[in-house]
Amino acid sequence: MKKSINNHSKMFNTIIAVLMSNQTIWNTIVAMVDAVTGLKTTVANIISIGLVQAQSTKGITLNKKQVRAGLTSKVMTIIGGLRSFAITTGNEQLLHDCHFTEAQLKVMSATKFTTTCQFIIDLALTYKIELADYNITAAYITATVTDAAIYVSLIPQTREKIGQIKNATRQLNQLVKDGMSQVKILDQFMLTFKESNPNFYAQYKDARKIIDAGIRHNKFTGKVVKGNFAVSGALIEVLNEDKSGVTAWNGEFEIEGVHTGPFSIKVKDGSVEKIINDLRMRRGTDLNYVIDLAA
Repeated sequence: MKKSINNHSKMFNTIIAVLMSNQTIWNTIVAMVDAVTGLKTTVANIISIGLVQAQSTKGITLNKKQVRAGLTSKVMTIIGGLRSFAITTGNEQLLHDCHFTEAQLKVMSATKFTTTCQFIIDLALTYKIELADYNITAAYITATVTDAAIYVSLIPQTREKIGQIKNATRQLNQLVKDGMSQVKILDQFMLTFKESNPNFYAQYKDARKIIDAGIRHNKFTGKVVKGNFAVSGALIEVLNEDKSGVTAWNGEFEIEGVHTGPFSIKVKDGSVEKIINDLRMRRGTDLNYVIDLAA
């Protein structure tokens, strides 16, 4: 699965996990239930179609490569017999027709390779009786015909598998678009909980971030206290970045993906609010900060 699709899929799953853990808050809102159900269906489809996209053509390609190598060897042996016969009999046309080298066969496209092999096989069948004197038996020619038929049968298998993978990729891209449309609907529902249930809202906003798993993101971590006591359930918002976090039972929090440079935060615990400016995130490092609401 492409990295961008994988990152979106992770976000969808995280959103669903947050919503299901807070189900009693919103399960009476019929339209929101429908939106969540739609997102679940989208995620299930991403998983199933992702399995199709993840299929490899390696097995077919490897088999095709092995058959082609064997067929090349047989055809070159027949070419050797035909050339020997042509030189002995002074058949210049036949000698010219058998000018192919192994190096040329190896770099031919599948279509040209197939056509060339069939051309040589047809020549061998024409001179089948004469070639017996050059150690090219009828059985050997038949074996070459069989290998050529096997090779031809493998060409559409590879193309079909590649087609399935491309189609799955197109479907996944559309599913990600569908998922984002469903998430945007949920965004509107979640605005109604921003004041009435800030903890739930903050969890959702945190889950709503698309995080590239292949890149290290700056983390803003810390603890919210009032004097000597930890504050749980406090909302920490990174201003102008649409990033937030909620403190755990021990007052600790973690917000990932804060941009490098100066930033400000707003901390809210019930009716208590505090804005802190002049914080700075340095590239490639994390920032840990203790916030005392009593200070």
